[in-house]
Amino acid sequence: DLVAAACAGSDMRRVVWIDVFAVRQWPGNGADLDFRGVLAGCTAAIVAAAPIEGKLTANNQGWGKSYKQDEKKEFLTSKEYAVAAKALPFCRLWCVVEIAAVLELRKALVFSS
Repeated sequence: DLVAAACAGSDMRRVVWIDVFAVRQWPGNGADLDFRGVLAGCTAAIVAAAPIEGKLTANNQGWGKSYKQDEKKEFLTSKEYAVAAKALPFCRLWCVVEIAAVLELRKALVFSS
């Protein structure tokens, strides 16, 4: 998924920085956590998310309605959600911080699956 997203619509001059390989996402070296400088030099960022099958992507869940809130809470504690949360970048704080930084820098943000 990641390679396909990085290559989609590209030419041989495209330069891609893949932070999952470039950045240690744990304490130790301040330079590893300074990704904003790299993002500032980019024209766009891609968030590659593998498709998730199951209840999370079902149509008409109605979770915004108050009578479905218990069902939503039950799902968020389920094994199905735990598995999906490991694959979805929107469920990982580091990814959300990077997405927010892209938006703060007013760079294009592309979502790909």
